[in-house]
Amino acid sequence: MTQAPAPSVAPKTSGMAIASVVCGILGFCTAGIASLIGLVLGIVALKKINASAGAISGRGLSIGGILLSVVSLLAGVALAAACLFGWLLTGRVVSHSSEIISGLQEVQSQAFEAVALSNAGQLTAAAAIYCDAHDDQYPPPATWPQALTLDNPNVYAEPARPGTRMFAMNAALKGLKQADVPNPTQTVLFFECAVGKPPGGGAADLPATPRFPQGYVIGFCDNHVDQVTKENLGNLIWNPKAVQASTTGQ
Repeated sequence: MTQAPAPSVAPKTSGMAIASVVCGILGFCTAGIASLIGLVLGIVALKKINASAGAISGRGLSIGGILLSVVSLLAGVALAAACLFGWLLTGRVVSHSSEIISGLQEVQSQAFEAVALSNAGQLTAAAAIYCDAHDDQYPPPATWPQALTLDNPNVYAEPARPGTRMFAMNAALKGLKQADVPNPTQTVLFFECAVGKPPGGGAADLPATPRFPQGYVIGFCDNHVDQVTKENLGNLIWNPKAVQASTTGQ
């Protein structure tokens, strides 16, 4: 009798790669000091991931952490140079320092946005792995954070506030399988929710305004991630059962 093959184990996300991203972001707030740590962590993480033969994931995170660390380090050096130049010329910080700070805050917002999109992508990928292991059925919306057994809880948290959950799962997917979704490219799987909302919900749980200028961060049932403006929310599908019923009735 032949022995059944052992189930494949999902690769573990590199903690050093995640720490590199965090340090790269913190570099904007520490004049580039944390950036040096993030740069080293990102490089080491990338080397370990490449040498792990697929056992460790997070190559994109490590590269992102390296880039964020370089950008925040350069920004810190630029800010320090600008302040020093202004002090040498006038004995005080240049009058345009507020514009420099505003520019750095914009860069920081863009970095947080990139992390949020990456996190949403990791959630949709984890949901797909769950479906593969559970007869194609989606995880329960009310307890998906525990069902997905994510190693890093910050994956579903706000980048600026690691202790605050940013994402919720579409509650209309309860009891459904991937094959039950007629339009996966438009059907919401995970979505950016307002603070304090339950793990499973719907459109009513979206924040009044998106956290980022490009729109709400949405993960779809076909595993792609996008940002959707308030004006385009009407193009999303929240209840696949209703769509399936209307198609069947035609």
